[in-house]
Amino acid sequence: MQVGGLTLVSSILPWKGARSAPPWVGDRHATKTAHAIDDLLLRLRAADTLVWGGDWNHALVGRESAGSKAGRESVLAALDELELDVPTTELPHALDHLLSIDHIAVPTGLSATAARVVAASGSKRLSDHDAYVVKIDL
Repeated sequence: MQVGGLTLVSSILPWKGARSAPPWVGDRHATKTAHAIDDLLLRLRAADTLVWGGDWNHALVGRESAGSKAGRESVLAALDELELDVPTTELPHALDHLLSIDHIAVPTGLSATAARVVAASGSKRLSDHDAYVVKIDL
C-alpha cells in the first residue's frame, strides 16, 4: 500500500511450529525464514521509502521464543540491507520476560517513537499479540 511517499508493507514470518508449505519452504525454521525473507526482499528493495511491519515471530534482541537465532539473523540482515530501524525492538511482549515479536521498521534516520497497546478488555486478553504503534516525525 502507498500513502503519500511511503510504501507500507505488512508480513508474517514463520514461527518454530510453522509447517513447511509455500511461502515457508524448507525443513528447518531458519531455512523457512531465510526463504520468506528472500522472497520479500525481491519486492521490498523496490520501495523508495519503506515502512515494513507485521508479525515477524522473532524478538530482535534478547531471548528468542517464537523464532530461532538463525531466523533472527536473516531478519536483521534484511533490515540492514533495506536501511531500516525498528523502534519496536525493546518493547515488551504479552508474555512476561519476553520482547515483542511484532515489529514496525522505518527508514534509518527518521525520528520515530513506538508504543505497545495491550490487547485486552478489562482483565480479558483479546489476542496473544498486542498492538504496536509507531509515530514517525516527517
